[in-house]
Amino acid sequence: MCGLSKTFALLAAFLLTDFVSTAKLVEIPEHTKHWQVFKGCEFVPQLYNDGDSFAVKVNGGEFVLRLAFVDAPESDTRFPERNAEQAEHFHVAVAIIPEWGKLAGAKIVELLAKPFTVHTRWASALGSSRKLRYYAVITSADGKDLGETLLALGLARVKGLVMKPPTGESQAAYQVKLGKIETAAHKDRQGIWGKSTGR
Repeated sequence: MCGLSKTFALLAAFLLTDFVSTAKLVEIPEHTKHWQVFKGCEFVPQLYNDGDSFAVKVNGGEFVLRLAFVDAPESDTRFPERNAEQAEHFHVAVAIIPEWGKLAGAKIVELLAKPFTVHTRWASALGSSRKLRYYAVITSADGKDLGETLLALGLARVKGLVMKPPTGESQAAYQVKLGKIETAAHKDRQGIWGKSTGR
């Protein structure tokens, strides 16, 4: 048994060494005071991707990014209190939140099919998940802000960081702008707002 255990130990060591040598080591970035801009970024399909948090290739490394100023419906029921809170905001049944979360996730795949631009300060967006995530603002290939697009389509609400955006607008002006986009989507019953029982 000693000889067999030793063989397994050697095999495990070999496999681990091989994995480390071939894996892409990505240095964890530090939080910065200013927005950094990265062009030519790519969407990375992952099972955990959803409407506001997903894997992206940025500057040669793969990171999970969280949209900084908007919140899309949850795509599952792992956090029932969050589903309930979102349902209350949109004035819809809790049961349909995951359905709209999946629709938001599918729209992200479509909108990020071509290389896009990422703006980030590498601020941690840990939240309820243990995955290391960073807040970001994304500009799609057609030059549109991804968060604003989701709001206009009725696939997200205004929620997240409260700080000056990378556009240079003041914090207050930007929040007002986002609020108007969400209000317009609500009024026109876009996306999930089409199921809303609220005014």
